[in-house]
Amino acid sequence: MSDFFKRIKWSTLISAILTMIIGIFLLARPDAAVATISVIVGWVLLISGVFSVIMFFTGKTLGFAYLNIVLGVIGIVLGLWIVLDPDFIANFIMVLLGIMMLVHGAIDLQSALEFKKFGGSRWGLDLIFAVLTMALGVLVIILHFNAAKLIMILCGISLILDAVTDFIIV
Repeated sequence: MSDFFKRIKWSTLISAILTMIIGIFLLARPDAAVATISVIVGWVLLISGVFSVIMFFTGKTLGFAYLNIVLGVIGIVLGLWIVLDPDFIANFIMVLLGIMMLVHGAIDLQSALEFKKFGGSRWGLDLIFAVLTMALGVLVIILHFNAAKLIMILCGISLILDAVTDFIIV
């Protein structure tokens, strides 16, 4: 086995394990997944906003100092809003998740075509699951309103299918 395939095998296995874990969590606890993702986004915005404001007042900003204070205040306000009301951002996160699924499916599609090019034997299966992942991504984007629970379940299924495909390929 060439060194190229060995490196791909290990990175694919690690990615598949993590994808499987996330997929199972999304499938088992869709409500908790939505709330968790929302709160994490809120805290990231809040903390980065606080750091931007601190950097502005300590004079440690580079370049566009006033832009840092504006973005810092926006980050603090949005972060607090999301942390205090995580359902607010849930629909937006669903759209982002759908986009991520589309991108991941497109990357898997490219990988399938690369496997075909290098003579991989199971590229067709990877191609099928890549298309399924992209289709589920489109479904997530379309159904983002009031369907966070269903979307989390669909994302979980998609991630599990993606992980299974990766396990089969390597």
